[in-house]
Amino acid sequence: MTDQSSDSIWLVPSIIGAFAIIFPLFWCGILGLISLVGGWQGMAQRYRASRPPSGRLWTWQYGMVNWTGYNGALKLTANAEGLFMETLWLFSFGHPRLFIPWQDFHDATVGQFFFRRQVKAKVGFPSLATVRLPAAVFEQSAGRKLLLTSPIETNVPAS
Repeated sequence: MTDQSSDSIWLVPSIIGAFAIIFPLFWCGILGLISLVGGWQGMAQRYRASRPPSGRLWTWQYGMVNWTGYNGALKLTANAEGLFMETLWLFSFGHPRLFIPWQDFHDATVGQFFFRRQVKAKVGFPSLATVRLPAAVFEQSAGRKLLLTSPIETNVPAS
């Protein structure tokens, strides 16, 4: 009976130890895959930030890069030159901080997406990704210049 009880003493710590090693590796693998397939890594090749963010900060923001949703996981910082995009620390693996100059956003439209006012815009020349970001970030920063010439999406058919 002592052999069996000594084996079960190590069972729980072994499971906890295995989980402590395997889960972070799994988490980082999933985040890296999302970043690669979703388009963040493609944007990072051109727009990786080389300086810390400065300007007005919006935290816990919703947004999308191509088809990948970052629901409440974005930190956006806008200044006169452009927009810093980064994920909250828990989601930062494989998602380096980006700095996108305002002039590299194009084909911007303002519309509703899942009951949120968002700006949908292409990034880069040629286009590297399509982003959907809160309209307030553009309206309350130097990004508002993009919106002056952009069409507004509606559900009303053109007559």
